[in-house]
Amino acid sequence: MKIKLFTLVLLASILFISKPSSAQVYTETSTFGNTYIPLSDPTLIANTWNDSLFLQGNIHTTFNWFGQTWPFDGAGNDGILLFGAGTLAGGSSTDSIDFDFDGFFTSLKSKSNSAMDFEIDGSTPNRIIKFDWKNAGLTYGDTSDYVNFQMWLYENATYEVHFGKSSVKDPNVAFGKGLSGPPIGLFIASTKKADNNKILKAFYLTGNPSNPTLNPSLDYNGLTGMPANGTTYTFNCTVNAGIKDEIAILPEMSIYPNPTAGFTTVSYNTPETSSLSIQILDITGKCINSVYNGLTAKGVQKLELNLSEYPKGLYFVKIQSGTSIETRKLIIE
Repeated sequence: MKIKLFTLVLLASILFISKPSSAQVYTETSTFGNTYIPLSDPTLIANTWNDSLFLQGNIHTTFNWFGQTWPFDGAGNDGILLFGAGTLAGGSSTDSIDFDFDGFFTSLKSKSNSAMDFEIDGSTPNRIIKFDWKNAGLTYGDTSDYVNFQMWLYENATYEVHFGKSSVKDPNVAFGKGLSGPPIGLFIASTKKADNNKILKAFYLTGNPSNPTLNPSLDYNGLTGMPANGTTYTFNCTVNAGIKDEIAILPEMSIYPNPTAGFTTVSYNTPETSSLSIQILDITGKCINSVYNGLTAKGVQKLELNLSEYPKGLYFVKIQSGTSIETRKLIIE
C-alpha cells in the first residue's frame, strides 16, 4: 500500500541533544487530505479493551530499525508490547535501545463496534507492520465519542500515524489532564542494566494539528485539537541509533526491580540538600500518585514503593530535584 503525498507538507528537523553531536537527526512530515484505508487482511488482536491493556505481540517476524534487528517472536522478553491507550513499544532482551511509539496516547476503551488488529505488508527489507484502532472510545469523553487511527512501523525506521473518521464532542474534557488533543510522538529508552530504562530522548507534536511543531522533550502537551480525517504524521530517523545524549540529568537514579510485580525501589543521588518531588504517572502522562514532595539530603537515597494495587501496564516515575528532572518508564506485570 503506497501513501499518496499532497502539497500541504510541513518539514521540521531538529537535533535531540544537550551538547553538540551528530548521533541522531529526526524529522516529521505532515500530510493532509489522504484517504484513510482500512487494513485489507487484518489479524484480530482484541475487540474489548481499556487503556490498561498490556499485550506482548507474537507476530512471528523480525524487523530492522535504526541499524538493529528486532525479533518480534514473543520469545522471552522479545516482542512488540501493545497498549490499549494507543501506544506500541518495540524492544528485545538482547538490544540496548527500546522505542516507544505513541500514536494517540490517550485513555481509550473499546465500544460495541471496536477492534484492535494488525497486518504485515510487503517483503523484506521493505515490510510495514500496520496496527489499527477501530472506533475506539475515549475514557474521559462522551459516550458518543470515537476515533479511528492506524500506526505504521516501516522496516526502514520510519513511523507513521494515520487518522480516519473521528468524533470528539468536547476535546477539552475527552483527553484528560488539561489536554485538548492527543499526544503523538516517540520516546527512546536505554535497556542496559546500568541505565535501568533511562529515557534518552523524546519528541512530540504540539500545537495546531494541521500545522504541528516537533517538540524535543518528554512533555505530553499534545495537539490542540483532533487531527482531521486523512491526516498522516510521518517521523523519520536519518541515521543509526548511536544514541548517547540524555534528557535525564539526575545522577545515579535507578528503579529496581523493573519490570516489577508491584514492589520496587527508587534510588537516586543528589549532590546537595535540595527540594525533591517523585511522581507516578500513568500511560497518558497524568500524575496518579505524588509519593514524595519535600527536601532531600545530600548523597544516595532510597525510597521503597508498593505499587501492588496498580493495574498491570506501563507507567512513568518522574523525579525532580531543583531544576533537574529525570523520567523512567516502569512496567508492572
